[in-house]
Amino acid sequence: MLKYVIRNLQYLTLIFGVLFSFAVKAQGVVNIYNWYDYIDLSILPDFEQESGIKVNYQTFSSAHEIIQLLEQKKPIDIAVVPHFMLKQLVRKRLLSPLEQATLQPTRENLDAFIASRVTLVGAGDYAVPYLWYTAALGFNRSSLAKVLGDDFKEDWSLLFDAAQNAKIKGCGIAVADAPVELYATLLSYSGYPGLLDKTPLNRMRRLTRKNLFELRNNLRYIDSDRYLYDLGKGDLCLAMGWSGGISRAAQMNKDVQVVLPSNHALTMAFDALVIPKTAKNSAAAHQFINFLSKPEISARNVNQTFYGSPLKNIKPFLKPELQNSPLLQLTAQNKNRMQLLSAPGIEQQAEMDALWDAFSHQ
Repeated sequence: MLKYVIRNLQYLTLIFGVLFSFAVKAQGVVNIYNWYDYIDLSILPDFEQESGIKVNYQTFSSAHEIIQLLEQKKPIDIAVVPHFMLKQLVRKRLLSPLEQATLQPTRENLDAFIASRVTLVGAGDYAVPYLWYTAALGFNRSSLAKVLGDDFKEDWSLLFDAAQNAKIKGCGIAVADAPVELYATLLSYSGYPGLLDKTPLNRMRRLTRKNLFELRNNLRYIDSDRYLYDLGKGDLCLAMGWSGGISRAAQMNKDVQVVLPSNHALTMAFDALVIPKTAKNSAAAHQFINFLSKPEISARNVNQTFYGSPLKNIKPFLKPELQNSPLLQLTAQNKNRMQLLSAPGIEQQAEMDALWDAFSHQ
């Protein structure tokens, strides 16, 4: 009788062991969606080795694309989204609240200035900053000098003035698929700095007709992935994108220079780590967020992407040539200049979507 009981217990132990191993495997995958070329890829196997969790890593190329995936209930454990989309995602109930106690290591590493920006957009319970940036214009000085002469004005008129960009067309102009950043910069250039949610719709339409439709005729393409490499290789002479991408192009090509938005403030934006309602492995997602928020790990992302870290005490981990970059440091001077790129209002977002669709498909 005892042997029978022991044998049955052994069978049950084996069965439960098999079931448990399947459960562990089922829970051992984290599905991550991030912008293209926006991470040091060597971080992923390091996380897998430390945690035992397999990473399924996918990329996208526009904010519109990730919003669509979330609205279609794609099973995503972590998504990287622009801060100006957070209110919209929370309002549509597409995000899960974060477990703040689990993320205590992350909270302790965050720079207080950046953390307060998350609260400012009403997403403190749903998002953790990933990397920050500004809109930027990059140009190849030697290429433009051949077309415009040596004394051309190094500002955003190169992009928004029709007479200027018509002359530049032959050597190549591109813009990233970034309507919010482009409209905010265009408004500032046109003398209307301020909040996108307060912008009259007729002003957006007028500036689109005056500046963007003329620009579209002279653009080589609209794409968020290609512009930094083409600018760095010399295949473009002018590109509008993000500070990290333009800075990387400047590292590739000594003739590439960077122009920030023309107002006195430094308009910053950040991308945030969120856990969608469709997440299948919230525990692994929280674990990955904590991993990314170690200073030595975040610094590897900065060293690779040239976007700013939201963490404090990160400077010792950066490459020497990046440690004093004004586009990567949350210095007191930068903080005094920084204003957060505002989220468009509901009406402004709808109008912008329609105008951008007309612009990009012209």
